[in-house]
Parts: sequence; C-alpha cells; structure tokens
Amino acid sequence: CFFSSSPLRISELMNWISDGDMVIVKMGEIIKNDLELSVAVNKIQRFVEDDIAGEVVRLGDRRLLLLPSNFTSRTSN
Repeated sequence: CFFSSSPLRISELMNWISDGDMVIVKMGEIIKNDLELSVAVNKIQRFVEDDIAGEVVRLGDRRLLLLPSNFTSRTSN
C-alpha cells in the first residue's frame, strides 16, 4: 500500500499495518511543520513497533516503510 499522510487518515494506515500489509508512507504536507511531523512519526512508530511488533524504516527524507510483524525477507544466493 502507498499512503500520503493526513492527520485524519492515520487510523486507516494503522488498520492496514494491523491487517499485515506492508505500507510506504509519503509524509507529504505534514513534512513542512516539524512539530506535526514529529508527533505523527512518533504515533506511527509507537503503534508499529510497540503495539504490533513491526518495524519502521526511513526511506529518505519524506517516506517511511512500515513492516508488519509477519513480514519476512528472503535473500538469494
């Protein structure tokens, strides 16, 4: 799933990650306000890492990759 953040849609993002979806979040307009950005990222990170034992990975300055707890990666030989 690809998600452009909005304060009203963070609950939708949490539903996706709870359902086991891998999500890329584009922080969009919220990136312009450091305080709002910090609050949003902290809320997302607490939920993903603490509540569902997933992982948050930063992709550059404007994107986050959210991995559910059931995500597995494979390497090829």
